[in-house]
Parts: sequence; structure tokens; C-alpha cells
Amino acid sequence: VLIAWDERCCACESREVVVRGRLVGVTLQHLNARLVFTLYGAYMPTRGQPEAKVRPAWERLHGELQSAAPGYMVAGDLNAELLEALLRESRRAVLADELLEALVDEHTLYTAGPAERTGAEDVL
Repeated sequence: VLIAWDERCCACESREVVVRGRLVGVTLQHLNARLVFTLYGAYMPTRGQPEAKVRPAWERLHGELQSAAPGYMVAGDLNAELLEALLRESRRAVLADELLEALVDEHTLYTAGPAERTGAEDVL
């Protein structure tokens, strides 16, 4: 998992490997706006993996967001799809999809991705 930032616009306040190979967190301060935010970079288990691999990674991400200060983002390869997108294509949800949906709902997250951009324009 890799997170990169431009040091001309953001200063790193802290960084942490939350789950080796799966989840990292970086707290950055935007130098002009003085805005502090935490960016989580994720590479979640693939959708077809067994529950024993999928659930712990999602639970750890959920726990991080529960304890995070306001102003955080999650980016990366979540290897899950929103239920709305699955329904449009008449596909069935798997555990990773259900856990993504629960995370989005519980933390009131805006979503954006290769096939779904609802709400992103409100954030950018």
C-alpha cells in the first residue's frame, strides 16, 4: 500500500502501518489551508476470499475510522462494490460488498470510484 503527497502543499504529521500490506494511515496538514486530515490507503482482500481473510481487514478499517478525528478519507483498492452498482448489473453481493456498504452507511462516507461517482463533486 502506497500513499504519496506533494511536500510543497502538505506536511506529514504522522504515519502508521495499520495492517501490513493492507492498510496504512497518514495524517497530513495542507500548508495553505491549514487543514489537517488523515488519508487511509487500503488494499483489501479480494471479493472471493473466505470470511476469515475478508472480515478482519474490514473490521480493522472500521475500527480506525471509529477512532479517527473528523476529516478523513479512504482510498485504494477496496476490492468490493456498492450494492447499488451490483443491483444495476443484476449481480449478487458477497461479504466484502456488504462490509463496504456498512462502512459507508455508518461513517456517512461519500463514494467515488471507476464505475460510481455519486457525491464526489460535493467533496472536491
